[in-house]
Amino acid sequence: MLNLGMNSLEIGDPLLLLATLIVMIFLIGKYAYGPVNKMLEDRRNKINDDLDSAQSEREKATKLAAQRQKEVSASHAEANLIIEKAEKDGQNQRSVIIEQAHDDAQAITERAKDDIASQKEEMLGEVKNNLVEVSAKMAASILKDQIDEDKQKQSVNDFLQKLEASK
Repeated sequence: MLNLGMNSLEIGDPLLLLATLIVMIFLIGKYAYGPVNKMLEDRRNKINDDLDSAQSEREKATKLAAQRQKEVSASHAEANLIIEKAEKDGQNQRSVIIEQAHDDAQAITERAKDDIASQKEEMLGEVKNNLVEVSAKMAASILKDQIDEDKQKQSVNDFLQKLEASK
């Protein structure tokens, strides 16, 4: 080797280092770079797949939440419609019941009026008959003549009919 003075440099050392470096780079490139690169690529692909999967799951969750919200809104709307219908049906039934009660009360009132009128007519008839009998008896006792009681009743009835007709 060359000896150039105090500082001696051996040319073989740097060449050996360079050759070792080249061999190491070649060996690392051949045996380590491929697997490490593949591992990094696999890791990158897994991360991308995980991100895509997470994004997909997030979108599904968002869609599902929106669908659930629509279903809840639809359920609320349906419940409100059912409540409104029930209230309307209740009001209709209330109106029908009130109308029926009013009709029943009117019918009862009419029957009561008819009963009162018929009882009045019956009582007037009884009073009329009693009046005729009393009048006939009074007339017979006052006059004490030969007029029989039936003729007397007939004449009082005729008089009462004329009196009613003149009203």
